[in-house]
Amino acid sequence: MKIPARWSISFQECYNLNTELPQFVSCYLERKASGKENTWIIKPWNLARGLDMHIACKYIEHPVLFHRPDNNNLVKFDLRYIIFVTQVRPLRAYVYRKFWTRFAINPFSLDRLDDVETHLTVFNYVDGEKVLQVGGCNPNSDFSVIITVVNHL
Repeated sequence: MKIPARWSISFQECYNLNTELPQFVSCYLERKASGKENTWIIKPWNLARGLDMHIACKYIEHPVLFHRPDNNNLVKFDLRYIIFVTQVRPLRAYVYRKFWTRFAINPFSLDRLDDVETHLTVFNYVDGEKVLQVGGCNPNSDFSVIITVVNHL
């Protein structure tokens, strides 16, 4: 798919703290000296949930926000898709037709960076009354082959 020129796609700076710590420190100090936004998040690499290596990623200070009708807040959100790759060359994958939209609980603000209910969207350990649940799924009928790509590499 060709991306329309009017769309702006950018990737936040990211550093592997095990192998790129000096580069991260240099970038951080340069941004600080020039007065640029300089909020970073340290998180596990490859969704390892805190095990082994960590990365530092530039935090998005102006994210797209979702209006939660249940609490009237503008909150961060993410979309969770399930993709099952059955073959790599050529690429063949099954994509679950339904997806999950996950929402932060508190309104977005950079004033309280330590408030997980403002900055995170995964709440496996939070009171269920606060978490906005959307949709349901049927694992027996909701998978479909929607990606079949011939790899020309």
